[in-house]
This record gives sequence, C-alpha cells and structure tokens, in this order.
Amino acid sequence: VFVIMQGQGEIEIDGRREPLHAGDVLIIEPGEEHYIVGDPAHPIVNLWFHTGDEPNERQRAEAQAR
Repeated sequence: VFVIMQGQGEIEIDGRREPLHAGDVLIIEPGEEHYIVGDPAHPIVNLWFHTGDEPNERQRAEAQAR
C-alpha cells in the first residue's frame, strides 16, 4: 500500500502507467511489478505499508495450474 502525501508523478503497474497526486492511495498486489516516477518539480513523499507474503488470487490460480 502506498499513500501519496505530497507531490505528483506517475506509477507504472505491470506496464500500465497512471498519474499520481497527493492524496492517492494505491494497493499493489503481490507479484505486480511497479515503479513510481516522481516529477522533479513536485517531488513525491509517500508512506509505504507492507502487509505480508500471502499470494493473491492470480498467483494461487497459476500455482494450481502447474
């Protein structure tokens, strides 16, 4: 979980880019590749919470398919 406290930029999740602004809250599922790119004129300050190593539904389905 990311909470954007100030600034702006973009986040890329699994190849998809979205804008970021102060006040946004993002939930990143385990296994999702993600990158935050800040705007140098408006640097991002964020809080980051890691909640555990439980697999998500996609990861469980992929494991069962093997």
